[in-house]
Amino acid sequence: MVGSTSVLKAIPQDILNRLWTAKETRVSLKHLYILGKQVNKTRQTPSRAIKIPSEFLCSELPIRYGHMLKMLHAHPLATTSPAMQTVANRYVADTQLLTRLSVPSTETESSQFLEMLRTLRRRQCGSLLRLRHGLLTETQGDERAQDAVQGFLDQCNGLGVGVNLLIGEHLCLHDKGHNLVQQIDPVKVAQNAIQEAQRYCAETHNVIAPQVQLVCKYPNLSTTYVPAHLHRILFELLTNSLTATIKHQSTAPVKLTLVKGHEDVTIRLSDEGGGISAREMHKAWRYHINPQHKALLDHDQDDAQVEFDSKRGLRFARLLARYFGGDLNLISMEGYGTDAFLALSRDDAVMENYPVSNLTETELY
Repeated sequence: MVGSTSVLKAIPQDILNRLWTAKETRVSLKHLYILGKQVNKTRQTPSRAIKIPSEFLCSELPIRYGHMLKMLHAHPLATTSPAMQTVANRYVADTQLLTRLSVPSTETESSQFLEMLRTLRRRQCGSLLRLRHGLLTETQGDERAQDAVQGFLDQCNGLGVGVNLLIGEHLCLHDKGHNLVQQIDPVKVAQNAIQEAQRYCAETHNVIAPQVQLVCKYPNLSTTYVPAHLHRILFELLTNSLTATIKHQSTAPVKLTLVKGHEDVTIRLSDEGGGISAREMHKAWRYHINPQHKALLDHDQDDAQVEFDSKRGLRFARLLARYFGGDLNLISMEGYGTDAFLALSRDDAVMENYPVSNLTETELY
């Protein structure tokens, strides 16, 4: 049906059929938090402690990689896009590896299993960045094609967020002895994000970064969340606000306010960076070509640095916010500034917002 068909022959048809039609097992923050606590309680028997999450990864990761292959295989650009074909090749190779995966039973096997997880996480970051940069470059100048690509990249990135979360939780438990999902203090996460965003803007624009005023009237503010996710969202918002403030030559500080509600933790980020016109607002929610990505990909074939790509955009930040029931919105006044509103659901039982493919089995084959 598409150009990726010949590549897919590397995987036996019965295995491919099973992966494409298998149902994923969605998780919540609560699931991951409780599992991590149980693992840490049984640290005196390490092999037993890590067995349950290892078994889950061995069954779940092939399914999620299979779903990614399904989306790549069925996309109209699969026959013509070099980026799509390159990424499909990478996912086929990784899926082959995963279908031969077994639960480690010895220390040597455990070390090999962990190293493979690190490699998979790094390669997936590289694959998603290659897909984004390649598709945006190949459709540049075609507004309609660019719009279609945005939604497809959301689906692929959504799958990527889930895979990285599962692998990251496992590695965090093993390497650091604590959960990736934690009871977090959003104020502390915000303080770290502010420092990193100011440093990034100072280096990028060769100026002293604008001040950020942090306001929170709740001394014991906490919620169950992935601190790395919140840090990423705030970093994207802060770098945008600080950059707008610099370019608008405003002397007003950026203001970050945290509020605790019954259902949400809400964060408002306000700047006086000139705002965005209503006609241009949709562009804020698009994936954009970053010239730095090409240089990074050209000189980093093993994806060692791609994993730590520092700027991914507001659309990716919104996708992260929505992954566990939150949301991200902008309200802007052209000529004045912009307010960003981030809501984090305090319901830790909300299931992950896993991308759903509407393709039927007949359409796939």
